[in-house]
Amino acid sequence: MTADERLALLPPIRRAREFYLYDHRGRRYLDLAQNGGRAILGHRPNRLSTRLKNVLSSGLLAELPSVYGPRLERAVAQLIGGPCGVNHDDGRRGCAVRWYQGAERARAAIAAVLGAEPGAAHDPVHPAAGGPAPDAAGDAGADAAGGLSETRPGEQQPAVSLWRPFLGGPDAAGAAGAQWRAAARVLLPVLPFPGAFAPQVVCFASTAQRRPVAAGIAAAQDPPASDLVSPWLLAGLERAALALQQDPRAGGAPAWPQTRSVQRRGSGRLRVPNWEGCESSLWRRVGPYLLWTGEEALPYDEAFRRFLEAGFLLSPEREAPSIIPGRCSHGEFARFVALCREIEEGGRC
Repeated sequence: MTADERLALLPPIRRAREFYLYDHRGRRYLDLAQNGGRAILGHRPNRLSTRLKNVLSSGLLAELPSVYGPRLERAVAQLIGGPCGVNHDDGRRGCAVRWYQGAERARAAIAAVLGAEPGAAHDPVHPAAGGPAPDAAGDAGADAAGGLSETRPGEQQPAVSLWRPFLGGPDAAGAAGAQWRAAARVLLPVLPFPGAFAPQVVCFASTAQRRPVAAGIAAAQDPPASDLVSPWLLAGLERAALALQQDPRAGGAPAWPQTRSVQRRGSGRLRVPNWEGCESSLWRRVGPYLLWTGEEALPYDEAFRRFLEAGFLLSPEREAPSIIPGRCSHGEFARFVALCREIEEGGRC
């Protein structure tokens, strides 16, 4: 099945709150798909909703210049930090923040900067993100995700990489820190703005000393100017970037604590799900991201259906990660673990 066909198995949704989806029969689903990461702070973050309502009341829907463009630049630059573009010849760090209407516009801008058509963006939670570099150091080729890359001794350097929240800083070990160490020339931040209609934010290495992607390819150009988009969308993206910085989980802790503890019934003790201790051969966990590795136990199509029947929405894309929710009950966590154990032991139903 395709991702759309898997998602079509979900009944029509009446409303979405935090990390839960509710259908018209009142059944609740714990959302581990989270709109591809765009709902990693929930489907209706309070501060984001308030910001959008305020800007909407000002009537700023048309594509007009506004103060929210510079504000978005500052918020994203602070969020990404210096490691955006660490592969400068002189060791300097920095990034130029742009935004473009749709994936095609962003892809054209990236191609102009790289001097070549970019491949698929590298995902830092993919196993290849923490893997060894190719033996032929210095040769240019395609990375595991299909993007242009330039390899050097002991490192992989994808030309274009996603930037995912809550994976730790540049000193993090393994794949968790790969998005920083990879020194991608272009980063695509996955911001918590639910919905794919928002413009694509792109962070380019900001220096005149950018090296060409590969031998024989023209030197990189300066990034094209941002598209003129609705101030309403820019204000929402700025709020989303600020919300990520203010979230208590932004430190990339190995465990995935909830923002609010769950009271254990009949006891004065507090009990929260410990996703760090959820060991299963079905998943490879990188921070809050879960990559499906249980194909031998159960094909992903059947696993997606099984989890959905149990009230859990996994990522509809097989290669994209499911995401541990920022909040859920201990009972839901226990049901998730129990289903994993059932699949491990019994496989197909």
